[in-house]
Amino acid sequence: MEIQSLNPFYMTHSHLFKTLGILSACVLAFACTKPKETELSLSSLAANFDAAGAAGVTINVTSNEAWTVSNSADWLTASPTSGNGNGSFTLTAQENKGIDSRSTTVIVTAKDKSATISVSQLGLTPKFLITGDVSQKHVGYEGGTATLEIKANVPWTVTVPEDVSWVTASPTSGEGDGNVTFTFAPNVLRQARVAPILFRETVGGTEKTVKFDQEMSPATRLTDSLALVSIFNASHPDKWPKPEVVWDLTKPMTEWKGVTLTDGRVTSLKFGSATTGVLTEAWTMPADLCDLEELTEFRVVKCALNGEIFPYVYKLSKLKILYLTNNKVTGSLSSEIGNLTGLTDIYIDQNEDITGTLPAALGNLKSLKNLNIAKTAIGGTIPEELGGCESMANFMAYSTNLASPVPDIFSKFPNLTVVQLYNNPNMTGPLPETFGKLNVTSKNLSLHLYGCNFEGNIPESYANLPAVCKQFRVQDNKLKGVVPAAVQAHANWSTWKPETYIFPQQEGFGLSDKNGSGGQDLGGSVDTDPWN
Repeated sequence: MEIQSLNPFYMTHSHLFKTLGILSACVLAFACTKPKETELSLSSLAANFDAAGAAGVTINVTSNEAWTVSNSADWLTASPTSGNGNGSFTLTAQENKGIDSRSTTVIVTAKDKSATISVSQLGLTPKFLITGDVSQKHVGYEGGTATLEIKANVPWTVTVPEDVSWVTASPTSGEGDGNVTFTFAPNVLRQARVAPILFRETVGGTEKTVKFDQEMSPATRLTDSLALVSIFNASHPDKWPKPEVVWDLTKPMTEWKGVTLTDGRVTSLKFGSATTGVLTEAWTMPADLCDLEELTEFRVVKCALNGEIFPYVYKLSKLKILYLTNNKVTGSLSSEIGNLTGLTDIYIDQNEDITGTLPAALGNLKSLKNLNIAKTAIGGTIPEELGGCESMANFMAYSTNLASPVPDIFSKFPNLTVVQLYNNPNMTGPLPETFGKLNVTSKNLSLHLYGCNFEGNIPESYANLPAVCKQFRVQDNKLKGVVPAAVQAHANWSTWKPETYIFPQQEGFGLSDKNGSGGQDLGGSVDTDPWN
């Protein structure tokens, strides 16, 4: 046995087999062991924040290796920024104070793998308010300053229109909250003015307009004088027929012919034969007439005044006497005349281009005594509302386009003195019954209804015409029949001169003698004799 164990051949093979066995085991073990693969997955590959930012997005990490989080944006942080194996981290965004949205990426790396998270954050919603979003601000005529507060999170500008020289703004631009101060020059004009100021935020382009309206300068002796100068210059003073009365503008207004002042203010203005003389050069009234706020009497008689003037007259709130007789005035009376409740006299007669109708608002003028629209183109009917003119004394409306029917209003005028409705071809139908109801307290009354197209007979109620009715004229109508006996029995019948002022009429109109001796036909044949 010992001899065999010492045998080199035996020993060599034995070691060889052992060595081969070890090698085989190693190869087998190596062949059965694979390299470890890196695992990396994230719970979300996107994170979104609103403008307010703050923490709120957690990302879960699944991995078999250590991992790290990298981020290049200074407005975004991750916590923690590393881990080993499964874990999580939280993304936190700072507030976005800008209007624009922003974005970045976050990279998670584990050994040889990485994953990218897309991160975005919204910008602020534009905010642009101006002191509660006012749209209109009022400024006194004396000027001054006003400040508007801006609440904004965007840049903005302020623009004053180039043609508005009486307003300045400071500052004219800014960003975020701020104040803008406006400076207003005094308004020396006799008219209000408006400045539209444009505010604009420059991100979204939103625009807002604030209108500053400044009241006009109050009327004074100075503004009265300026208004008079304007009117004087418009009247062609170089053509005034009386050079000695042409205003000397270097002298006080009290020396200007036709101008009357009370307590330093102009209260009466007259153009005409007794003052300036009769003007013959056509001219138009400037709007400066409106500045004579204390004017109570305004007369332009036979002075070639042309064009529309009523809109200016309506602004003379204290006006009592208006005379525009015998000019070339145009336009028509509107309801605004009813606002001049102090009016006692309206004379717009002999202006053939005045048209329209009599507005019902005339009935508001309880102090109106004299209304003269004769020889104008005013038409339509007399409105019943004129019964409100309880002070009416003289109603003159001859040679117009007025038409029937005549309302029952004249019986409401106890001071009635003159009614002139003659030469109105559109006055048709029967004579108005309202004149048979008159109950006047005046000392004299004239009733002129001639030269129209009235038909039928004289109403028997006209026998009640008051004794003060010294003139009653109905000639040149289309009356027929026999004048009622009661009318013929009126105490003033002979004073009325029937042969001249009752007749002529069409054939078939006449009267009979009171003694029953037969009819007297002054206008044609009479078939009936009520006295027999």
